[in-house]
Amino acid sequence: MGAKKYSVGWVVAERWPYRNVMASTRIRCFDIIRYLKEHGTDTGLYSAFKKYDIVIFQKSFYEKHYRLARKLRTRDTRIVLDINVNYFEKTGETLQVTENQIKTLHRFLEMTDTIFTSSSYLEEIAGKFHPDVNYIPEHVSTSGSYPPMKLNDPVKLVYCGYAIKADSVLLIEDVLRKLADNYSIELLFVCEKDPRLDLPVKTSFIKYDQNKLAEILRHCDIKIAPRKLDNSYDLGHSFTKIGYPMSVGLPVIASPVPSYKGSPALIAESPKDWFDHISFLINSPEEYTRLSEEGILFVKEHYSIDKIGGIYKELFEKVINA
Repeated sequence: MGAKKYSVGWVVAERWPYRNVMASTRIRCFDIIRYLKEHGTDTGLYSAFKKYDIVIFQKSFYEKHYRLARKLRTRDTRIVLDINVNYFEKTGETLQVTENQIKTLHRFLEMTDTIFTSSSYLEEIAGKFHPDVNYIPEHVSTSGSYPPMKLNDPVKLVYCGYAIKADSVLLIEDVLRKLADNYSIELLFVCEKDPRLDLPVKTSFIKYDQNKLAEILRHCDIKIAPRKLDNSYDLGHSFTKIGYPMSVGLPVIASPVPSYKGSPALIAESPKDWFDHISFLINSPEEYTRLSEEGILFVKEHYSIDKIGGIYKELFEKVINA
């Protein structure tokens, strides 16, 4: 007998066009829907006029979502919460998570059969509050075949992410100043808008464009990902932030976010680490090229859409048969 057929609906916070949705919705919903449809799964954005075996609430757990989940459970629909932010608990100082969000999420857990998380750190946290939690990495759409990179002169560092979070670069301001005294370097911001930070190195800005991201990154040299890790929000970040640049050949230097460990990224736990790692890459072209090639292969092996899409299909079978 063949595998049981099932239908999957996706509830999102805002039903905006693909180009306008949050990155997490694009990566963890829209791209996955397209892949699964192409591989025979009956799936799409939730419609009140269709019956589903599984409904996934992608980062959607407020009152209207709670009411919908409760209604769906009366129809024997399996309810999945897909989450990429630690709304389960709050430690340290962060404005990204409120006590009301935490309270609202815990109420929604009453309706939930299983949870999908975007990092193993979040999987561990969610496991304190729910018996069935599954980690599904985010696919890296720029994963492909690229030649390894070689350094340019001047060396171009790159920050890629939301402008509101770009002030994390200020954590290594003194490191950048010291680097500028020793090397010819500049820093490119790839964001939805110019963060306009005052830094001791030459800076430039390119507006984020998902369709041109690989091309933009291939004109850079080193991805930097500094981050404060004294709070539960930042600790929960997925691999994706460093996955895009790594996938096209950029060596990555990053703060010790749990999801970055075990990858080819060079982890910097102190200002000295930041200076030493960047200096090492500048002064060691052979090692630079080796890390470039290693990163391309690592992302292709672990974060391709085929790899991640397969995980979704396996977990859907598990949820249906539970």
